[in-house]
Amino acid sequence: VVVRVCRFVVMAVVLALLFALAATAGAQTLPIGTWTGQINIVPYTQSGSVYTCLSQCSNPAVVAPAAFIWQSNNLFINITAARDTRGCSVASQTYSIGGIVVHTRYPYYGGTFYSPPHSFPICFVFDNTGTFEFVLDGQGNCPTIPTTPVCTQLGTQVTQTWTGLSKPIPSGVFRGSISILPYTTSGTGAQCLTQCSPITTTSTLTFTYSTLRIDISSGRSPQGCTLNAQTYYVTGVVQHGAANYYGGMLTVATQTLPVCFYFYPGSAFVFMVDGRGSCPQAAASATCYAGAQPGTVVQIWAGRYSTVDAAHRLE
Repeated sequence: VVVRVCRFVVMAVVLALLFALAATAGAQTLPIGTWTGQINIVPYTQSGSVYTCLSQCSNPAVVAPAAFIWQSNNLFINITAARDTRGCSVASQTYSIGGIVVHTRYPYYGGTFYSPPHSFPICFVFDNTGTFEFVLDGQGNCPTIPTTPVCTQLGTQVTQTWTGLSKPIPSGVFRGSISILPYTTSGTGAQCLTQCSPITTTSTLTFTYSTLRIDISSGRSPQGCTLNAQTYYVTGVVQHGAANYYGGMLTVATQTLPVCFYFYPGSAFVFMVDGRGSCPQAAASATCYAGAQPGTVVQIWAGRYSTVDAAHRLE
């Protein structure tokens, strides 16, 4: 049995910039940028032309990671596969809503939900706190505020209401510099090069959906310590606790580690790597010190990225 939410071919690929609000007609606004969070879905199964709600997965609904990418009056929804302890699950899916306009009043929006070769009207809620509610009934009926996630059986067909909460994250390309105090490795593990000052070099941050790519140029300290050019990826980026703090999973060689970082464009980027996902102070300087386990180190990188790549700017 295949569990589905809904399936269609992605309509476009978007590179949005900072979470912001794009003006529309009158005083109303549409969100813009990338938001990440969780979506609550009561799934269904399909057998031929018969669709059946999985009522046993309704209390509670399945909770899955999701990213929402707004570009102008279009919304792209990426849902990551999830499975709970009951065995209830949803598959990874991507959705598109186009031609979005404010529907009657904020925070209601109307548009066209695309599921090629089909499309149908949709009404949904998405407010400035990232709270959202989507009604997929093919008729464009609007959800109530608040509502709960449901799957409703209508003969051999089903309708769904999704709910959830998301938070904005940066997106786009940011250029600047970063300072790192490097370490060396030997048979006894890693050791900070404390005899050297932090190395400052050029760097680029690229936020695409919920992935951060960190490109770091090579550099050298006055004491002769060197830093090789490197590229790192942080996946599953989400807003983490306080404003301007983000969490995700850093891939280093064959390891995947939880990380937390602070980023305020034009002000500071502070990135902490301790293997536990601890968060740095927003005003922390670049440093390296011995970790809790023998042969391990903790690094804090500190940088400033004040330029957004104009080639990717959304007007």
